[in-house]
Amino acid sequence: MWSELWSKRVQYVWSEIRKYGRYMFNDHLVLVVFILFGGLLFSYQQWTETLDENFPVIVVLAIVLATGLTYSPIYTLFEPADQVFLLPAENKMRPYYLKSIQWSFIIQSYILFFLWLFVLPMYKQIATVSIGHFIGILIVLLFIKGWNLFVHWNVLKLPNHTHVWIDSIVRYLINGIFIYVLLHKSLMVIGVILIFLLYGWYFQKSTTKLPLQWERLIQREEKRKMSFYRFANLFTDVPKLKGQNKRRKWADFFLRNVPFSTSKTYDFLFIRMFLRNNEYFYLVVRLTAIGSFLIWLFRDMVFGQMIVAVLFMYMTGLQLLPLWRYHRQVLWTFIYPVQSTVHIYSYLRLLRTILLIQLIVFVLVLVATGAYAVSGLVLIGQTVLIWMFVKVFAKKHVKKQEDR
Repeated sequence: MWSELWSKRVQYVWSEIRKYGRYMFNDHLVLVVFILFGGLLFSYQQWTETLDENFPVIVVLAIVLATGLTYSPIYTLFEPADQVFLLPAENKMRPYYLKSIQWSFIIQSYILFFLWLFVLPMYKQIATVSIGHFIGILIVLLFIKGWNLFVHWNVLKLPNHTHVWIDSIVRYLINGIFIYVLLHKSLMVIGVILIFLLYGWYFQKSTTKLPLQWERLIQREEKRKMSFYRFANLFTDVPKLKGQNKRRKWADFFLRNVPFSTSKTYDFLFIRMFLRNNEYFYLVVRLTAIGSFLIWLFRDMVFGQMIVAVLFMYMTGLQLLPLWRYHRQVLWTFIYPVQSTVHIYSYLRLLRTILLIQLIVFVLVLVATGAYAVSGLVLIGQTVLIWMFVKVFAKKHVKKQEDR
């Protein structure tokens, strides 16, 4: 029964992926990603060849691999209604839980494999890596990934959400220390393995009789689902997409500076929506922060910094394309005494402003790293790219969607 329920939900997930995947993975996107990813790999390969003996390779590997090991989501595929209809059968659902953990392990094993493959060039700078050595470390990493999934599943039963965050921090530290001593080939690895066993045993014993935190697990599934739908929404309409709004009083300053006129009606609405919508606001903040960090990380690679700046501008612009339809779902906006083009040009102005603000942040990071010439090139070159993206690509996309 429970295996059949799991199979049906997996089939539904794959049907949704196939349904939207044919719009998402088109030739245009694949070509852009291939070119940019290829450029980043080329820059990364060049960078690894410049590493000297003073560079803390093992520390960097421990940080990166510990991140991949600690991030261990459990894909339960729970639905909101399960909190009512499956709750009475919670103690009989062990086959379902095992299926979800197995599926989570298989998916994350692929991610861990590519992550280990990605950091391998760095590791080769300090050690000779044979096929057996590569596979041996990979097997150890997979065992540790399984341990992280096991512990995380038990910790998710704890009622206090703070415990979940504390567990993530503790597991990250244990994972990082283990990778560090493993790559150093230190006997301390035995002590860390003992910590693994004791830590896992403690949470297994302390949570055995605790019920599932259904609300938490369902919220996490809904969040993952909405992330997929947001990405699919870049390419086609997704009726199931949801969003949350929250007023940010500190941002009211920007709204007060919008002129009170008919031509600025949608300027006010778009700015307010962007500042209060968690989906789009935090999306831009995350991409800008990650892009800034990568620009700082590649401070010795001019080509890499330029690729990162362009890539994150393109990613941010793509993610904001669905924003223009936001007020089209509200009936009363159609009775505004304004021309239809006002809506489009207000959206394009907001898009250009956001991308320019992100560009300024990137340029400031470049200046902070001492790359003055590169910052000038990025400022001029990306300003032109932003103009082309907004005036050509985004405008054409919006008008094409408007004519449907």
